[in-house]
Amino acid sequence: MTARSVTARSSRVYRRDGCLIGMGSTILDGARIGRGSLVGAGALVTPGTDIPPVASCWAPPARVVRPINQKSGSRSRDGAAHYVELARSTLQATADPRYVSSSV
Repeated sequence: MTARSVTARSSRVYRRDGCLIGMGSTILDGARIGRGSLVGAGALVTPGTDIPPVASCWAPPARVVRPINQKSGSRSRDGAAHYVELARSTLQATADPRYVSSSV
């Protein structure tokens, strides 16, 4: 997911455009996720943690593992876009028309 599609439970989580947040990860108050960074699935970003731009982090608690190079960053963005498209098509294919509002 890109930062624009993430729902934060607190207004005190700061994330920049282009970061990818893995499924099941938890980002707590005061954490800052830099532009183009990757937070791995299941990671726990503790309060006040600062993830620099273009960095890969994971584990509970999340820590920076390595910088992201152009090739791996492109591969991550492509994978995320593919996953979002699969989710959309699955939702459309399994939607029960009895529960889909025509006014939305």
